[in-house]
Amino acid sequence: MWKLNLARLTGVGAVAAMFAVATPAAVAQESRSETGPAAKAEELAEANVLLRVDGMSCPFCAYGLEKRLREIPAIDELVIRVSDGLVQIRLVSGAELTDEELNEAVKRAGFSLREIQRLES
Repeated sequence: MWKLNLARLTGVGAVAAMFAVATPAAVAQESRSETGPAAKAEELAEANVLLRVDGMSCPFCAYGLEKRLREIPAIDELVIRVSDGLVQIRLVSGAELTDEELNEAVKRAGFSLREIQRLES
């Protein structure tokens, strides 16, 4: 995905480049960041639950949260946007997901859950 010439990088830039990893959440954020408000409405259409999470500042943060949330069997798919701390979750059909499960997963990832919003399907 990224081509880097490490020989041309020095100092902090070289170290940062060596650890640059594209996580699924980061790729989702990058691909959606250029799409505008109309695309945001489309990506929210399939979500059953929206979370507002405080404390995320980078793709590595999103990846840590994504790993914890994917441990929950009721979650079918999720998209994390680091820029505004939004997590969109699509549940497995017929599955139940409690606020306590979500809060515990977010806490275990090291973040604070500010809001849970359940959407009509």
